[in-house]
Parts: sequence; structure tokens; C-alpha cells
Amino acid sequence: MKHTFVQLLSMGAACALAFFANGCLQSEQGSDRESQNQTFEPKNGDILFQMGKCGGFCEAIAAVTPSYRDLNFTHNALVYRDADTVYVVEAVSEGVKTSNLDSFLLRHKTENGEPAVVAGRLKPRYKHLIPGALDFAHQQIGKPYNHDFTWDTDSAFYCAQLIYSSFKVSGDVLFPPAPMTFKQPGEGETFEGWKTYFENLQKPVPEGVPGVNPGAMSTSENIDIVHVYFGE
Repeated sequence: MKHTFVQLLSMGAACALAFFANGCLQSEQGSDRESQNQTFEPKNGDILFQMGKCGGFCEAIAAVTPSYRDLNFTHNALVYRDADTVYVVEAVSEGVKTSNLDSFLLRHKTENGEPAVVAGRLKPRYKHLIPGALDFAHQQIGKPYNHDFTWDTDSAFYCAQLIYSSFKVSGDVLFPPAPMTFKQPGEGETFEGWKTYFENLQKPVPEGVPGVNPGAMSTSENIDIVHVYFGE
């Protein structure tokens, strides 16, 4: 199945032209299940999937975006704990940086004012990869944002690429790249917004080129969704 790159456009302080999903759900069952009514404490190496909003253009693109429960994630980031302080390492429009967890969670909210974020956690058999992944991610801080989404480079990063590369360098490809599509579902025509985007970059639309994105990562069999920051 092909995956769209809606999640990967630069979105102001985060990573994309974004679609804001209004769906409400409970925490998924799993070995690390957290109650919606309890304080959730993210762990080192957790992946936070975030929804943003940018209007009708993103709504159209989101129609072909695969993601956990069709929530149309537009950005993701890697959790890092330093004593009692929790940060995320992320690739945003200004480049790779760290952000305080609280500011990250407040960046986009649901209509009820709750963080538009879902937390994923590596399954136990992969947790040994986390220290190396965090080390790699920190070494990339200061590098520029990857606006043309070339996923196999280490000179610049977009959000999902940073997470893909961080775990890959530790020894496993947890999130295999898949062919991208920028076409309208069922019509075979590239979305006009994507045509304009790549024309401005003076690059062809990379239809069918392998890539990684937050939505596809959120459905990976190698992670459990352990917390949803918003409720019904």
C-alpha cells in the first residue's frame, strides 16, 4: 500500500501542512496500557504522534493518509528524559532541536483543549535500541530541515526521517520505507498543492519514491500505542 507524504510538509513550528482530526478515542490495550484518568509519564524512546491543522488543503490530502485510527498525524518526535525534565527531540521547520514536553503538548489541541497527541512505545524486544537512537538523535541537533524529503540522507532531516534514522543506526529498521503517493484517491491526478510545492523547490514530484511518515509509523507492528492525550 502506498503512503502519502501529507505528514511531512513543514508546518510552522512543527513538521507539516497538517489536518486536524476531531476523532475521540480511549487508550489502546497493550503491555504498557495507561488509563486516560491517570497521569501518563512518557519514557525514553517513546514516539509522540501529533495532529495539527492547516485548513482544507490538508483535509483533501488526509483522505489518503494511513494512520492509527485514521487520526492523520502530521508530526512526530522522540521522547528524552533528563532527570525529572522531559524533552522531545524533533525535526521542525527551523531544523533539528529539543523542545520541552509541555510546550510540545500545547502546540496543537483538540476542540476540547486537550493535547492532540498519541504516544507510541517500542515493544519490549526492541527497547535495547533506545539508548543508541537517542544518542544519534542528539547528534543531529542543529542540522537543517529536509524540505525535499530525501529520506536516505543524514545532512538534513524531516520529522519521521529523524526517528527512522535514529533507530536504524542502532541496528534495526523498525519502520521500513514504502512508496509515497501524492495523488488524489481514485483519480490518478497529483494534488495541485503538491505540484506547487515541488515546483517551488524546482524538483519533480517524487511519486512512488520510498519514504517514511508519521502516519505509517503509528500503525507499525513494532510499537504499542500506550496513551491518548485526549478523551471523549
